[in-house]
Amino acid sequence: MARAQRPKRSTQQGIQSIEVGADLLQVLSDAAGPVALKELAMRANMSPSKAHKYLVSLARCGMTRQDRVSGYYDLGPLALKMGLAALNRRDAVRLVAEAAIDFNQRHDLTVMVTIWTPRGPIVIALHNSSQLVVGNVSVGAILPVLRSASGRAFLAYLAPNMTRAIVAREMRVAAQRKGAGALSGERDVERLIQRVWSLKAGWTKDDLVIGLNALAAPVFDHQGAIVASLTVLDNTDAVDVDSPRSILPELLRVTDGVSRQLGFEPGNGLPLALRARSAEHRKGPS
Repeated sequence: MARAQRPKRSTQQGIQSIEVGADLLQVLSDAAGPVALKELAMRANMSPSKAHKYLVSLARCGMTRQDRVSGYYDLGPLALKMGLAALNRRDAVRLVAEAAIDFNQRHDLTVMVTIWTPRGPIVIALHNSSQLVVGNVSVGAILPVLRSASGRAFLAYLAPNMTRAIVAREMRVAAQRKGAGALSGERDVERLIQRVWSLKAGWTKDDLVIGLNALAAPVFDHQGAIVASLTVLDNTDAVDVDSPRSILPELLRVTDGVSRQLGFEPGNGLPLALRARSAEHRKGPS
């Protein structure tokens, strides 16, 4: 287990004992479960005797607790209460909207934010590039699930019962139109979902608007549930998922950062919704 990295201290005068206690809390927050005193002290870069004194005080405040059987330490009820309060005060839509504005200004690409509704993904923010590339999408527009990058992101990361009816309706319409490249059955939909999982994002190439590409990266909350999609649209290879110049890695870096602000750590495994969906697909139809 690697030693915790201590954050840089401010040059302003403070109370050192609080900062030392915070080091112990940081170690407990990063740990996968309860931690023994010796291991906890080593990761916090202090002696076990010193760590024990701080843990006693932190336990009295409810910030830590000690298991009576194993003697291991873990976060306490006050730490949990504070964590939940912080999460509840995070406005997911606001954070994603701010990220969209920043991405639009830095890359001069059209960027939009979508959230899920019972009717499908709805556009709640749209920031055009200096060269208008899309004219038939506006704030308030409901996007298709199968033919939009945003819709594909939600399709892959939502529970199947939330998208099943919309997918069935769109499949019926596609069958009637018999358009080129239209999905023809559940296997096609499953392959589409698998591709989204492999890319960690939804994508389209000429699917919704001819000559327009789109990439949609999901944003997850602290429980691993998708709460929004940050979508980039353009007619250049920067938004072509198969191009070596694709901006997808940068887009994922941004959305991963927003997810972290909401309490989800992308590097610590699959989102809960994705794990549940994977289990359902492994189980197969009942």
